[in-house]
Amino acid sequence: MYTGILMKRGLKLLISVIVITAIAMSFSNFLILGDKSEGEPVVQALGSITFCDRPLSLTRPLYFVSGRLFVPLIEIVTEMGGKVVFEDESYILKWQTGSFAIDATEEDGLYRQLCYINDIPYIYLYDLANICGLCAVFDSDNNKVSLYRYKQLKAYAPDNSDLEKAYIRLEDIVADYGTGGNFTDEGLEKLRGMADYFASRNQVFHIAWIPYFKDPENRIENDLTDNFDFYNAGFIYTLDYLVSRGGRIVIHGYTHQYGDTKSAIGTEFGPNDHLTPDEIRSRMKEAKRIAEALGFESNSFEFPHYSFTKTSVEIAEEIFDTIAMQYPYAGKYGKVETVYSPLRGITTYIPTPLGYLDSLDRVEDMINSINTSPAWEFKGLFIHPYIDFKSIEFQDAPAGFRVMSYDINGIIPRLVERITDTGYRFSQMD
Repeated sequence: MYTGILMKRGLKLLISVIVITAIAMSFSNFLILGDKSEGEPVVQALGSITFCDRPLSLTRPLYFVSGRLFVPLIEIVTEMGGKVVFEDESYILKWQTGSFAIDATEEDGLYRQLCYINDIPYIYLYDLANICGLCAVFDSDNNKVSLYRYKQLKAYAPDNSDLEKAYIRLEDIVADYGTGGNFTDEGLEKLRGMADYFASRNQVFHIAWIPYFKDPENRIENDLTDNFDFYNAGFIYTLDYLVSRGGRIVIHGYTHQYGDTKSAIGTEFGPNDHLTPDEIRSRMKEAKRIAEALGFESNSFEFPHYSFTKTSVEIAEEIFDTIAMQYPYAGKYGKVETVYSPLRGITTYIPTPLGYLDSLDRVEDMINSINTSPAWEFKGLFIHPYIDFKSIEFQDAPAGFRVMSYDINGIIPRLVERITDTGYRFSQMD
């Protein structure tokens, strides 16, 4: 059986291709060609969507497009009580008391551009949620997404540009199918809530993301550019959510493991990992490829556990512009260093001299360090975000709303409050 697939990038170009449909593991595999020579993988997603706990009766299928969940634009908006009309080369999405125009001839203003499948316009779920003021709750065990009305946190410090720059990095974010207990569907929703908090306080955060999850003992490997399912769609949705709220991607190794160790546990490029220069280069380039294939920044890198060799540092300098660690040959500890090599070009090193924030008690220690450190010393730190998940709660509320609460005594709220009092703000450093 042959199926015609049509896709339009930015609603400017319509290209038709004929592909062979292959049925495997309850999915239909397609290839869509856009405005570039390479195609994007498109896989039919067998699942369901609810709106305010009401199942939506969609007659058209859902699709994973390069891993992201796309939904039929006109049908889903209509099912939720809105309307979509086509006027003057634009789709006009009418929702409640407002409307949003997706221009057919100019930039459409979406996070990911519309695609056409069998002449039907499909929209990325994140864009739909963003336009309509909704939040998405993923239930990957049941291949289900629940949409609710969502009130964004009000901006508390909209202008803090006069404050000095500091740096925070959220460490070891990985699509591990929830096996570590931290990045389950619930954990990823809380991570999105944390991003909302940072954005409401006008704080920039960095995301130390491990591109490829590997657990040799349990024979689990997860490549987001190859494994298309509801968990991975929820994880990519979360990364998109974080980036759109000020998060900056830092590639944290390739697998962040070596041999039989599990991702985020082992090292990868250190003296005990016994990789050849070609293997080091291959891993770093593959990590960069995954980031670029998903449309993320790929120029910043962090060595797992800060473990490296002279060779792995030199190769990282070839491939990346920024390395998140102390420059190995720095004259002073704690300074941001920009170095130049005739062979490798310019590389900026961003250290975290304040160290690892592992508890609420450590917040005041770090503030004291800021107050007593030399003016030239960089104010950088890192934290595992899941240690503060207990401070974040989501609850369903009347009229189909989902409400987030973040305990003001949580680690992140307390840290942001105290570092602001000290005259600093978390900022972009790359």
